[in-house]
Amino acid sequence: MKFAILGTARTPIGNFGGAFRDVRAQFLFRDAIKASFERSGLKDYNHIYDCVGGNAVQPSDCANITRVSILLAGFPMEIPAYTVMANDISSLVAITNAIQAMITGEGELYLVGGTESASTAPYIVRGARWGFRFNHGTVNDMLAELRVDANRHKWYCELVGKVLKEKYGIPREEMDRFAAMSHKKAFRALREQKFKDQITPVTVKKKAAGKEVMPEIVSEDEGINPVMSPKKAAKATPFFEGLDLTDVNTYRNADGAASFFIATEKKVKDLQLTPEAYIVGYGFSGTHPDDPVAALFESMKNAAERAGVKMDEIEVFELDETFAGTTLAAMKEFAIPEEKVNVWGGALALGHPIGAQGAIMTVKLVHVVRTLDKKLGMVSLTSMGGQAISLVISKE
Repeated sequence: MKFAILGTARTPIGNFGGAFRDVRAQFLFRDAIKASFERSGLKDYNHIYDCVGGNAVQPSDCANITRVSILLAGFPMEIPAYTVMANDISSLVAITNAIQAMITGEGELYLVGGTESASTAPYIVRGARWGFRFNHGTVNDMLAELRVDANRHKWYCELVGKVLKEKYGIPREEMDRFAAMSHKKAFRALREQKFKDQITPVTVKKKAAGKEVMPEIVSEDEGINPVMSPKKAAKATPFFEGLDLTDVNTYRNADGAASFFIATEKKVKDLQLTPEAYIVGYGFSGTHPDDPVAALFESMKNAAERAGVKMDEIEVFELDETFAGTTLAAMKEFAIPEEKVNVWGGALALGHPIGAQGAIMTVKLVHVVRTLDKKLGMVSLTSMGGQAISLVISKE
């Protein structure tokens, strides 16, 4: 199994309520998709069979956001598209769906990716449709509801914090140190312009006194904190009593999008295209919902086996940084040296646009592999509900 990656592009990642506060997810995706097409080497749209995108906080007024986004990007209406919702792994599911379709011979060239706008997520009022009859209604935060385990009515963070502490024994000090290192790596990468070739700038409209003024061009990730340190991280207050998760060593909601094309080797040859890298294996897994870390381990094993490689042959990793402890647990499980992991920083520094995160990580890893001249890399991401997906990326 070997599928070419073409035209990788991502938007900058915006802080929750930051630069993209008023930018809807479809417009972030539109910009990434347009950049992907321009970078892919494709001369027209005729060879695109289908488009698959991930999105978690799905807007009620933008159903099937992938379809809306490709039309905004100028794709012909004859090209179909659909959207996957699988929480954090949504865009990785989108990628593997396209791969599975190509394996069965359904098509030879797909656009894939994901988008998220946590900042524009609405509040909802259940029961309002039929009226409350002199009673009060409750305004529910859609983002908060997304992070509650539906079966147990507990915060996802609380479940993960408990398993990291009680089962995997990851200490607070290590999580804080790793989180600070993520910011340090990302800041160094920013200064060295490592993200420049990945990112397509986003134009944000601005108003003053009700009138449009000069727009802002956002071209850099917004969340990197160059002065974050283990000492500062240690001052953060835990979310839950007795657990060690804080707003420094745990994911932050964010806004962003990423996309690229996947094609068969035959299609690449026929169209005389130049791949950036290849996907040579992937692995799914599902475990008990209270322990998504175990799912991450299984997906990594499955992906390596399907790619026909050993874990120690993989030279660079984009590992799940939803929680610092999750990354550290995976490093411990597979004896992965820290210098191989998230070499340009991860979600703890950049932010975590939920449904787009897998595609963003894949775009980052492709550029890491190419820039550092590595042969093999792995993307691994876990999700609420005890699921995970990993991809193995090859330079050739």
